Amino acid sequence: MKLLKERHALQQSHQEAYQLVEVTMKQASQYSYVMSFFKNLNACTNVEGVIQTFFDAMRFFRLRASISVRKPTPMMLDFNGAQLSPIEANVYETIANKGRLFEFGQRLMVNGKHVSFLVKNMPADDAVKGEVRDYTAAIVEGLEAKLEDLSLRSGMAQAIADLKQTVADISSAINEHNTIVNSVLSDMLTKISSSYHLLELTEIQEDFFTKLVEEGVVNLSQSEGALFNTQVDLQRLIKQLEALKLV
Repeated sequence: MKLLKERHALQQSHQEAYQLVEVTMKQASQYSYVMSFFKNLNACTNVEGVIQTFFDAMRFFRLRASISVRKPTPMMLDFNGAQLSPIEANVYETIANKGRLFEFGQRLMVNGKHVSFLVKNMPADDAVKGEVRDYTAAIVEGLEAKLEDLSLRSGMAQAIADLKQTVADISSAINEHNTIVNSVLSDMLTKISSSYHLLELTEIQEDFFTKLVEEGVVNLSQSEGALFNTQVDLQRLIKQLEALKLV
């Protein structure tokens, strides 16, 4: 009887150890995939890629889920890629502000600032439920970070486009300004030169007015150079911003 009891205790201990190893390996596999998920997210260049990476993760964990992205591009899609029904869309609107994890029935809503997703087949086992809560909380953090990154990149791209247009407008305005100024100065110099005999100016006075106009032309030419340098600096800034955007 003693041997039988010891044998039973050893069997039970072996079973518990086996279960512990099995759970540990399962959790290690889950965390390993979450790390891979973050790496895949980092390679995404648009919202569609982020959503596809999310659904790949849900398939790995054997979860049926839908997702609602609010920024930078609003989208609501089911796990099969279809648009959400009005009822499910209303669920998102109702529960999106109910905290990070909101569980009801066999469903779990996971909320972030810019994204939420709804797990529709939560397991019945409490231990497995805890695992799902852990890695879905990590997944929503990764989604949030990537969507914020895409939003910043989109904003930077728009700012660069606006700056390019502004520089082009400045360049056009400078050219137009130079054309008008040169025309006015040339016309003024011609009129002054042709009026000397009517004004009965002395040679000294004629030289004075001629030099005055010539000095004005020189000064305007220098100001044109400063405007051109400003234009060059703005173009250099655009190149720096474009290089930063690609990092």
